Amino acid sequence: MADWLTTDTIYLADAVGNPRPAQVGVVRINKRTVFGIRHNPDQPRDGDLPDYTVDLEGLSDVITTLNEQRRALLKAGGTL
Repeated sequence: MADWLTTDTIYLADAVGNPRPAQVGVVRINKRTVFGIRHNPDQPRDGDLPDYTVDLEGLSDVITTLNEQRRALLKAGGTL
């Protein structure tokens, strides 16, 4: 069973640009407390488990990588 301690909704686009909701936040699963991402948060799911989790160290890596990819996207002419 997952216990979501915080939640926010973000929108990630599918391959053709349609926005899709995702739930993100801090989630406790058994004795682990991690950052979780859950696609299609409106669909019922056993235990309310996230699709992906990352610990604090991993979250720092994700943030660094996203910043690098943001710079690359801007350089390639992507839009905000």
